[in-house]
Amino acid sequence: MRRESRIRVMHPSVGPIEFDYEVLRTQSEDQRLRLFTPPPGSTSVEALELLRVVGPETAHRSHR
Repeated sequence: MRRESRIRVMHPSVGPIEFDYEVLRTQSEDQRLRLFTPPPGSTSVEALELLRVVGPETAHRSHR
């Protein structure tokens, strides 16, 4: 079984990021796999590329 939707999250460093997501379920529905991907050609793709750069610099600040 498959269900599709779109979700928007607000990241503190790069702002809003949209994801298309699919929920794949087994026939008995006892397991689920959620797949999140940015819409092709969207600004979310650019935001995720930026996170590849700024992510390691800002990760785990509270743990330092």
